[in-house]
Amino acid sequence: FQTQKADAQVICTDASLLDASPLTISAGRSLCEMDLQQQSNVCIIDGALARHLFPYQNPLDHKVSYRNTHYQVVGVTQVPPSSDQFASYQLYLPFTTARANYGELSFQLSGGSYLSENVNVHRLVISLHDVQSVYRAYQQLLRIMAHGHPNVTDYEIQVPIKLLEQAAETKRMFSILLGSIAGISLLVGGIGIMNIMLATVSERTKEIGLRRAIGAQKRDIVIQFMSEATVLSLIGGLAGVLLGILLPLLITATTGIATQVTPFSVLLAFIISGLTGIIFGSYPAIKSANLSPIEALKDI
Repeated sequence: FQTQKADAQVICTDASLLDASPLTISAGRSLCEMDLQQQSNVCIIDGALARHLFPYQNPLDHKVSYRNTHYQVVGVTQVPPSSDQFASYQLYLPFTTARANYGELSFQLSGGSYLSENVNVHRLVISLHDVQSVYRAYQQLLRIMAHGHPNVTDYEIQVPIKLLEQAAETKRMFSILLGSIAGISLLVGGIGIMNIMLATVSERTKEIGLRRAIGAQKRDIVIQFMSEATVLSLIGGLAGVLLGILLPLLITATTGIATQVTPFSVLLAFIISGLTGIIFGSYPAIKSANLSPIEALKDI
């Protein structure tokens, strides 16, 4: 437009653009069937391109020039808040207008030479009313495309719901893997706690015998050693939680990757730490409670 220029992606489409895409019109109108039937020189531009070409004018009052052809701007699409406004320049033309003005040859510059390809349609977007119809439509599309391209598969069918399911399956596999690693770590830590408590029991045999001799019950001994094992595991859990909080912050600060630590994960870590101490500390506690006071005090 005048002296303002921009590199934009040119998309040739039909009147169902808004039905098959998340685009919304912020000013003007969308393409209509009349534009396609009459091969009108009209276009829609996105909001970022509108701000670049028309910083002080209303785009709907002007025309833009593309490959020596002028197109009246009839609509402006709204830019999603999360998009990069400087990389989203897009120009939408009626499909029939573009085919009449530029033909169906697609040119690409590669290695100093032009490559041309006769392409009728680059992409078809199919929108369905409900999720249950997606797989049935996908199977039908496979048969239709195979019938129309019997000798070569020069197309690709992408189903967003399948991509989401594949991503979910990959996430589930990683969760299982990380859960297995965490389980092995808990097992090793629990065995370490049990060994420490067994060593403690053997070193404190006289203390256990003395407590039993002056009237302590077995459950008192069990509670004592299980409490010690639980406190020991909770201290390790506290160290792990602090490391788990500081490490994501360090990753975010150094790599810019967004991380998140939820209160539930911190609470769950403490609960699992306590359960680890209770489970693996139960055997040493029961063993200490079953010591005979006479045997424990015979060397005094």
